[in-house]
This record gives sequence, structure tokens and C-alpha cells, in this order.
Amino acid sequence: MPGFDVGAYLRKTDPSTPPVVETTVTVTSKFNGTAANLAEFADRLTGQFEFKGTKGILRALNKKAETTSTVTGLLGLAAGLAGQQKIAQGLAGASELASVLKDIPFDGITVQVERGTDAAIVVKSVEFLSPNMHLTGSGRIDHKPGVQFGLAPLNLELQFAAKGEIANGLKNARQLSGKTDAKGYALMTTPFTMGGTVSKPDSSAFWRNLTLNTGAGFLH
Repeated sequence: MPGFDVGAYLRKTDPSTPPVVETTVTVTSKFNGTAANLAEFADRLTGQFEFKGTKGILRALNKKAETTSTVTGLLGLAAGLAGQQKIAQGLAGASELASVLKDIPFDGITVQVERGTDAAIVVKSVEFLSPNMHLTGSGRIDHKPGVQFGLAPLNLELQFAAKGEIANGLKNARQLSGKTDAKGYALMTTPFTMGGTVSKPDSSAFWRNLTLNTGAGFLH
């Protein structure tokens, strides 16, 4: 199935906000299923699916309002600690990343999934790639028959790596491990879990780990 517009599909769940991913994908699959009518068929599909996307925009790491207070509070703490300039510098670097990661252009996306008879989707692998960012991982989507796909709970374990401007921001925030991935991108120290739903992923763990680890590393 060529030319599937992911952004247009996700807008149906919540037309009031920009979709978390905008791209056009080609879907290849091996599937089967039985249903009483065409409307039931999508809920009863099982098999393997691969999605390969064109250039697009990723908003999954857009910092949510609830994490803003965490960053602000930690910056205030750092400013109040005499002789701890590195804490302030690191947290400022984390804050700067928020604007850089709000809308991330990417060159391609590949997702491989399997869907069983319980309708839950095992994400075997997911990869977003751009000149400055490499995001990879796996997990599952707990979709249930009869429930809109955009509302399905998401549980992904992700690893973020970067080059260029984003890598510099992570370096300033003291979040690079000193290692690179297979494609030469600088790896973040800590993988993270992404929850929420398909249409509204929750990246608070990414920001919480980044800001808290920034301060804690220097306090020790």
C-alpha cells in the first residue's frame, strides 16, 4: 500500500493539535483475517507489517507542560547553589534542547510490527533518521478491537543518538555516553520509555531523566 498519509490519519483522533508524526509511508505486509463484514476486517487483521516513510516531522519529543515546571525548578535550584555553575550550565543546555526537539525534521522512518489475534501490536523495531538525530527502539501498542487506533496505549523503549546541534545540546547537558551507535551518532547515556497513546505519546520520562540526571551528576 503506497502513499499512506500518517499525519492525516492521526489528525482524525485530535484535529486540534499537530500530529505527532507527519510523513507518507509505504506499507508492505503479510496478513490474514476473517470478519463478518469489511468494517470488522481491520480489527481482525493479524500478521507482519513494515512501514517505510519519506521525509517528515517528528513531534514525539515535544516537551509537555508538566515537565516545564521540573526544568524551571531545577534551574532555580542550580542558580541558588554557590559554586555550582556547571549545574546551571547543564540544565540550561537541557532547556535549550526543548526548542530544538519540538519539531524534528527527519529523512526517513522504518517501523516493523507484528499483530496477533489479541489485536495487540508488537513493535519489533522503529527507526527515525535525520542528519542530526537517530532514534531507535522497540515495544508494543496495546490496541483493542473496536477502539480507535490513535487512542491505543503506547509502550516503547527508545534510544536517542545525535550529531551536530542536537549532540552539542546533549553535551552541554552532560547527557552523552561517550559512545556512538552503528551509524556514528553520539549516544545518550540513558535509554527512555515512551508511554501515552499513539496520537499523544508521553515523552516526560525523556525530559525527567535528562534534567534530573544533569543536576544529580554534578551534585555528586
